[in-house]
Amino acid sequence: MKAFIEYKAIRGGKVVLGSHQAELELLGVSSPSIGRFDVKGVGPAPSVDELLYLPVKGAKKVALKLKVLNVESLIQPSNAWQAACLGPEFREFTLRHMNINCDACHQDFALEFVHYSAAAEDDAIEAMQAQGWQASKQMQMCPDCLSRKSK
Repeated sequence: MKAFIEYKAIRGGKVVLGSHQAELELLGVSSPSIGRFDVKGVGPAPSVDELLYLPVKGAKKVALKLKVLNVESLIQPSNAWQAACLGPEFREFTLRHMNINCDACHQDFALEFVHYSAAAEDDAIEAMQAQGWQASKQMQMCPDCLSRKSK
């Protein structure tokens, strides 16, 4: 699952093409089977093997990262396309929020992460690491403190 999660902000109703970070209008998303997604959008069509980033409903900084398998042009609206994509093989996952504290500067942070395994704590630690934290069950250090420490 973690291969399909990207911690970046994407506006609702938009899709981001990975190759040029272009933000396009999202027309719809469906999942015909587990791990497969059909994404419809308007604008420059993605290429096969390109990554598409979709916002997770209700999230501020969590996106699904999908790999394009096939692209077809749509008749309407003008410049529309549909991409068949490979994604996570999960029917459901949970968007979670947690307040965390840096052990170095003692500042509080709001963490948003995807809980998909049996252990929410492990998923939170993975999310912190993906967002630049040095994190374990015993210690958490924010990206700012890590950059000050390395200078």
